[in-house]
Amino acid sequence: HDLAQDNLFFMYTSWTRGISIIQKSFLWLPQNRDMTPWNEFKDELDKIHSNASFKAKKKSKKKDTKPVNVDVIVSNEAFSFARADEHTKASMRSLEEKWDVRVILAYRPLETWYTSLYYEDRAQTIFSKQDEDFRNWFPADGWNAPMVNWFKSNWVGSDPLQTYETYRDIFGKEKVQTLMLRRSDGIDISEQFLCEALQAKHSCEVLKRSISASSSSSSS
Repeated sequence: HDLAQDNLFFMYTSWTRGISIIQKSFLWLPQNRDMTPWNEFKDELDKIHSNASFKAKKKSKKKDTKPVNVDVIVSNEAFSFARADEHTKASMRSLEEKWDVRVILAYRPLETWYTSLYYEDRAQTIFSKQDEDFRNWFPADGWNAPMVNWFKSNWVGSDPLQTYETYRDIFGKEKVQTLMLRRSDGIDISEQFLCEALQAKHSCEVLKRSISASSSSSSS
């Protein structure tokens, strides 16, 4: 509701759907490639924009028939796995036929990302929530391996720098913005996103009030 006050609308895409789009439509070999997930994604974008524009127009109560500009936000970590080959470039640039595309990346320092994922995986394998007990430690188990060994054998993530370069090559440097998950001034990533990247005035004020209220409650 608060986003709508700024003519912003969020398109939910699950991790499963996001990875399906990227893998089937872009990462599979050409002979196996399936563009259906990508085309369905584009169709849904158009539908959301049409519905959102109608709602914004109705709310504005203006008599003219011009469409109201609205922005649709899509957020999915799976899009970081895309690669800037010619097929992907052409497919993603087709969005610009109807959309003014902006890519906003949230960067987390690699040293915190790697260790976080390592301990997350260890916690999932060592501690059994069902039994509420710790399993035996098997050094041969890949998840329980030392950090260096785990990284070499299990890390399949995407390099954030490569992600930046991919979308820079697709849409141009001026269309890609990077936010820092941990910034020296302590500003939260949500505040950076709403207040600085999107410049959503209403949503920004609501968020700031919420943060202020939470801080006051914690300190009391």
